[in-house]
Amino acid sequence: MLCDFLPSTSYGTEGEKSNGKKSGVFGVSVVIPTYNERRNMMRLVPILEQMFSREGYDGEIVVVDDSSPDGTANLLENLNKKYGNIRVIRREKPLGIGSATVRGMHEAKKPVVVTMDADFSHPPSLIPRLLANIHDCEVVVASRYTKGGGMIAPPLHVFASCTINLLSNLLLRNNVKDATGGFKAIKKTVIDKIEICSRGGEYDIELLYKAKRMGFRIKEVPFIYIWRKLGGSKNQPVYYFIYLHKILQLLRKKI
Repeated sequence: MLCDFLPSTSYGTEGEKSNGKKSGVFGVSVVIPTYNERRNMMRLVPILEQMFSREGYDGEIVVVDDSSPDGTANLLENLNKKYGNIRVIRREKPLGIGSATVRGMHEAKKPVVVTMDADFSHPPSLIPRLLANIHDCEVVVASRYTKGGGMIAPPLHVFASCTINLLSNLLLRNNVKDATGGFKAIKKTVIDKIEICSRGGEYDIELLYKAKRMGFRIKEVPFIYIWRKLGGSKNQPVYYFIYLHKILQLLRKKI
């Protein structure tokens, strides 16, 4: 397994029920930040809608689009005519995946929020398992670095991700192995109590650190991250220096 040097934690992932219907979750908002994700969203939306129906969720899809030139927002607004539960928040220019995700979380109307990427690196089939685990905690993280998880991506990205998560775990001491994945379920009550200042992907480190410091319970469940097949990655290796800066910033502030 990747990143075996990360300290082990016991999150009780063995023997869990994967059927989201048994988790007590009735309402879920799936928040997705987008920029030029038209082709991916054409595939993802029907999958999410089928999941809502199959699992019995009262679901909505909240998309924050940073003025995608490929017409992502227009596509979603047309899809909403069919499904009726898609909300599209248009922003005038790209302002960062972190600020887009945080905006979507605050706009969400359901008691549980799932954040995920549009590119299928976050498998929608895992959502019922995330929701099945949230009955006894406040945040459930889809983790590449807990037992059973992994990351299939270019070696430089794997190395950078492992290194940043190791440093985050050791320096912030929040006992979270995967603090940068962006794929999670979180109760809306937690979102309403945490102020997030980050604009980019480092928002995840800030969110989980502050949640842990405020006493919220965090659980990790394993998943395999697979590098996107359609479109270009927005997460370049240089961004990991921004993640490191965020870790050091949080250490200095000691909220």
